Amino acid sequence: MEKKIGYAVFLSGVGFVLYALHAVGGVFSGAVPPPKIIAISSLNIPLAGNWMELPVPNDVNTMCNIALRVVYCSFISLTGWLLGLLGVGMVKAGNVKNPARPEAPPAQK
Repeated sequence: MEKKIGYAVFLSGVGFVLYALHAVGGVFSGAVPPPKIIAISSLNIPLAGNWMELPVPNDVNTMCNIALRVVYCSFISLTGWLLGLLGVGMVKAGNVKNPARPEAPPAQK
């Protein structure tokens, strides 16, 4: 039973990694626009006692949104990787012999 659960956890981890790759690949290829999380129109900077308003190009917003998407997908990918390791560990644990009853060492000639 533990092996079946291990395989299920491993496959869900692989699914997380594949989703993260698909999500980032779609944004970088231009097929999917990045989510609009950051939208800055201008920056107010104090200069010599006066406030100066600097316009922010739209490319800066796009670049920040792509960077946030990459960070988000890296966390998803890391979660998938850890689930995969957990699943492999569960599958390997099913192959371990009973440690309470160790096998006899091989006969020496």
